[in-house]
Amino acid sequence: MTNRTSPTPASILVTGDVLRETRIYEGDRTQPFSRQALGTQSSTAWAQEKLFQVINHRYNARLPTVVTTNLPVDRLDDRLRMRLTDPALARVYHVEASAPAVDLGALDALDLARVREMTFENFDTRLPHLTQEQRLNVERAWRASLNFAEAPENWLVLEGGHGCGKTHLAAAIANHRRALGEKPLFLVVPDLLDFLRHTMERDSRASFFDVFENIRSAPLLILDDLGAQSDVGWVRDRLFQLINHRYAARLPTVFTISTDAFDRMEERLLSRLFDPNISLELPVNAPAYLVDLDPQSHAPNRGGRQQSSRTRGPARGSRAGETRPFRGSPPPERDGR
Repeated sequence: MTNRTSPTPASILVTGDVLRETRIYEGDRTQPFSRQALGTQSSTAWAQEKLFQVINHRYNARLPTVVTTNLPVDRLDDRLRMRLTDPALARVYHVEASAPAVDLGALDALDLARVREMTFENFDTRLPHLTQEQRLNVERAWRASLNFAEAPENWLVLEGGHGCGKTHLAAAIANHRRALGEKPLFLVVPDLLDFLRHTMERDSRASFFDVFENIRSAPLLILDDLGAQSDVGWVRDRLFQLINHRYAARLPTVFTISTDAFDRMEERLLSRLFDPNISLELPVNAPAYLVDLDPQSHAPNRGGRQQSSRTRGPARGSRAGETRPFRGSPPPERDGR
């Protein structure tokens, strides 16, 4: 006589449907089942409590259970997370798919005419209103930026007052790499965060997760005007996720930061931005001016705001008066100089 093993009864339940029907039977809590789409249920106190009762019962009884969720584990309710991630009982698998290519052309500032014109060749380091000390500082910034453009590695942080040339140097790096056939991504931080918020709307054509993955994994990313974004929790968290990912992966990144923005930044962000193991901090100590891109003109455009009088002292990792070594040729002399 042949013994046949009876199939084990199982249920596949969609969390939201179960809770909407409000029918949670003891039978449903004792047979093996797969609970799908955890995180899509109602967030009411009643729904959260019923869900916890089901999972807690199966946890205590050590009943076979499969759970899927569209939420990061750290965003689940503390009680659920403790049970679903208990290493003595649970195995957690992160299923990731490669993010599809997303057209970021509307967001990439490198496609703007003015930014495309910003190159190392038309960055004037010898404007007559600069003092000798300021001229030497700007020349060092020019050389360091060119060195980075020739071989992007780790991070470059350009900091200084408004209008001192930070964005021009950052754009010159991006334009240099684009001329070599690469696809750097040049993003203005407040615009980036507005765009990400828009992708979370239901009628958005682009998925937030796809856009975010394409940005945080870009081979070369330039983040312009870091610190000018609004200071709300969602913004701080998304910005930290982006920067922390590139920090952990050591992906080449350029930041421009105005001097008056540091007080608005979180310590967890600053600790990564100025880690000397990955980041070169490059102060641009020049008064505000807008470089005239006409090579025949030597007079600075004085329409920019004056640099903040606040100073931050020598760059981290350097002593006062110390000059860091730079490779590369000095900036080109202009005709008539």
